[in-house]
Parts: sequence; structure tokens; C-alpha cells
Amino acid sequence: RLLKEWSFDVEQAKPFRAKIKTAMGWGYGLPLMWGDDLDIRGKEIRLTVSFERRDGTLVHSGKKDFRVPGNTP
Repeated sequence: RLLKEWSFDVEQAKPFRAKIKTAMGWGYGLPLMWGDDLDIRGKEIRLTVSFERRDGTLVHSGKKDFRVPGNTP
């Protein structure tokens, strides 16, 4: 089930862009704040990323599974 969704426009994302462009384009290190209402410590989560190109085409990443550090409360 979807727990959280983030959206960044070009100006919001710019400060988090990598300093060097790679062959695949620019990388980003975006801060993803979960909020105080979600406690996901020690839980497995799945992230997917979508990017809207200038021509309006959506490019989707593959699914990435992670275990969030910390102990389950």
C-alpha cells in the first residue's frame, strides 16, 4: 500500500542535483521526509521513482526494496 508520495518541481530539485553530470544525466539526492505520523524503523519498504521529461513522457524506475535502519518499536 502507498504510504507516502513526494513530488519535486525543477526549482525544488535543483539544490539536490549532483555536481557532475554522468552519461545517464543528472543524479539527485532528494530528501524524503516521512513525517512524524509514520514510524517505519526496521520495516521493509519499496521505492519507485518517476520522472517527467520535457516532452511529457513519464519514465519509471524499477522497484527497489530496502529495510529501514532501526528497531521496530
